Amino acid sequence: MNSTHRHATRAMNTDIVIDLMLTTDHDAQKLLHQAALFFLQVDYKLSRFRSDSELAQLNRKRQMIVSPMLFEVVQYAIEAYKNTDGLFNPLLGQAINHAGYSCTFDDIGTGNMRHAPKSPQLKPLNTTLHTPDHIQLDVETHQITLLNHALLDLGGIAKGWAVDRVFENLTQYGECCVNAGGDIRASTTYNFTSPNSGWQIDLESPFEAGKSLIQFNLQQQAVATSGISRRWWYFNGQMQHHLIDPRTQQPSKNELLSVTVIADNTVTAEIATKTAFVLGKNEGWAWLKTCHFPALMILRDGAWFTDIPQTDDSQAPFHLQNCLTTQVIK
Repeated sequence: MNSTHRHATRAMNTDIVIDLMLTTDHDAQKLLHQAALFFLQVDYKLSRFRSDSELAQLNRKRQMIVSPMLFEVVQYAIEAYKNTDGLFNPLLGQAINHAGYSCTFDDIGTGNMRHAPKSPQLKPLNTTLHTPDHIQLDVETHQITLLNHALLDLGGIAKGWAVDRVFENLTQYGECCVNAGGDIRASTTYNFTSPNSGWQIDLESPFEAGKSLIQFNLQQQAVATSGISRRWWYFNGQMQHHLIDPRTQQPSKNELLSVTVIADNTVTAEIATKTAFVLGKNEGWAWLKTCHFPALMILRDGAWFTDIPQTDDSQAPFHLQNCLTTQVIK
């Protein structure tokens, strides 16, 4: 007991690292292996890039009885739509395809690779903005019906949901930190000799690979980041990215490069980052503060500001403070 174990794997087109500090007599390697398999199961069911995934089948068939997993994530996504006045919209599949995001980033190439995805000829974009009015959920049978050419895309929220489920399972056996490509949820402590100290999180600079921008402690919370520093490409002669503004059905056009948010769980953090990014610097920051989400915003010109207390300022676990750090990355 009181032993530390780490498992690294890749699923959902991202690197996953799970740390577990076992406080019971269970087999840590078995628990970590089961967690890794769960991420693969979520990928196989909820990826829109796998032609045989359950989500891809639903998008093709338009109506089918789905698994409890898919049904639950869709319910979360629809609730997020309502809570953000439609700024988080899981029915933007057509718009995302038209931006060229019709295959994984491993195929598109990210950041410095800058080449267009190998996409089939796309049909003209249906200008109808799809909303929850274009999806029907039957809670008794788990049947989902898609209307008026709506296409589901659950990418970010599915990853956040998977992190939360793995975290909730592993915390039955000890303290843990689950990191899926920067979607992170952490428990009480990372060090048995230094209790209640939180897990130290390093946020990498988007302008210099491997260099830490800020460090902070995460304890019984989650953090997520949405941004375009690496996830962008050229398609049809124009720079594109994956963060679609539902108001225009086009990639968001504002001064933001990325948004990082701390919340009680990973799904909430995921939803908040994308909502704030779509709103832009001023409206997005105001919305985050109205919702009491500590955050970091990085602008395309290199400026950044945050109210996340950093480990340089305090060795205590994270608590919301009325502080704002503003700097320019040089």
